[in-house]
Amino acid sequence: MNTSYLSEKQVDQLLAAINPARVEDLRGMSYVAQHDVRAHMNRIFGFARWSTQVISSDFIFEEQDANNRWKAAYRVVVRVEVHAPDGTVLAAYEDAHVSGNAPQPDRAEAHALALTSAVSTAFKRACTNLGDQFGLSLYGKGQKTAIVKGLIDRSAFFDSDSESVHPEVAAAYREADEMVSAFIASVAEVESEDLSAGDRILRIAALKAAAPSGMLDAMTPEGVTVGVLADRVAAGRTK
Repeated sequence: MNTSYLSEKQVDQLLAAINPARVEDLRGMSYVAQHDVRAHMNRIFGFARWSTQVISSDFIFEEQDANNRWKAAYRVVVRVEVHAPDGTVLAAYEDAHVSGNAPQPDRAEAHALALTSAVSTAFKRACTNLGDQFGLSLYGKGQKTAIVKGLIDRSAFFDSDSESVHPEVAAAYREADEMVSAFIASVAEVESEDLSAGDRILRIAALKAAAPSGMLDAMTPEGVTVGVLADRVAAGRTK
């Protein structure tokens, strides 16, 4: 089996909401600690299946205050890569951050703190491209529920010859796509019928109640979830 793509379990985990226990709070700001992000990269992708490197590091300034304490600031760009077992780079993300330090009596310590803080934050920002497990939802005023929720094109995780390369994963996704397509067709049928507002709402509610767990969070080609699409029809809206 070609292992150049993510497994179904990995995708499912990436689409899940972040565990609230992993979220920390600092003066009203929600964040995930750097060590937790690194540990979670290992949990999801595996040891030696991801890497990070500092692309650039620019010294911005240093200054000494009246109490002979030092401050410094750096701008850092960090790249994070996810790898397949054969070394293939599956994804690469870059982000930057500028950071300074609280005044320090030791000049070297001031530079060390400013530089490591910039590296740490740039690394975490780059990792948010991998979704809610790495704090993406927290940018929405500390939201802990998933904001990615689903994928428009699940086939992106297959080779073109997915039937032979990833038979189990391909079959699971094919079954899920068929269920989503059938549900959307049922919603479209309700929309096409001449029903009263009350009957339309009841029909859509029955369809949603019978939908398999998690299916309403699947994404449609229109860029909304299946559940949102159904709710729009129930409300008599087409957009």
